[in-house]
Amino acid sequence: MTGTKRTSEELLQELETLRKKVEDLEQNSRTVQFWEERYRELAEFTPQIVFEMDRKGRFTFFNRHITTFFGYDQEDIRKGLMGWEVVIPEDRARVKREIELVLKGKSKARGTETALVKKDGTSLPVSLFASPIVSAQGIVGLRGIGVDISRQKEVEKELRESEARYRSIVEHTHDGICILDEKARVIYLNDEICRI
Repeated sequence: MTGTKRTSEELLQELETLRKKVEDLEQNSRTVQFWEERYRELAEFTPQIVFEMDRKGRFTFFNRHITTFFGYDQEDIRKGLMGWEVVIPEDRARVKREIELVLKGKSKARGTETALVKKDGTSLPVSLFASPIVSAQGIVGLRGIGVDISRQKEVEKELRESEARYRSIVEHTHDGICILDEKARVIYLNDEICRI
């Protein structure tokens, strides 16, 4: 056995240093636990969808909004529910690619629009936002929110229908219609004014 013999004083000092390190680690652990509980509490009470996924794209957490409104629960997480499995079929490949880019650190999903499928088979349009979860080991997953945009989609549909009705009236009237912009430039002429 090589090395030097340590005195009892040196051993006690080393033991005190180790005790201090353990104490610091325990304090850090309590701090992390405190903030983790705060995050979960906030996530549970927000009216938006909040979720986390691991490096493979499996859900590891979602808030009660997903549970109560979409019907998914902790059992679905235990079974390995993948993020793209709750997306409408026609968007699954695109959303899967976007999740993979976030998990590689190459992108942040900024307002990706799709529709999520509820457990009963109905769907709801949402805008998804996500960013990587980074730890000392690198990217370990992603965290995101989903915003219900069903009202926005209804308004857009009503606007399109209103515009179509307006265009139909303008195109089929016997009056000539000319629309000018703020600089008196012609931006629209209907067929009747052209005929006149």
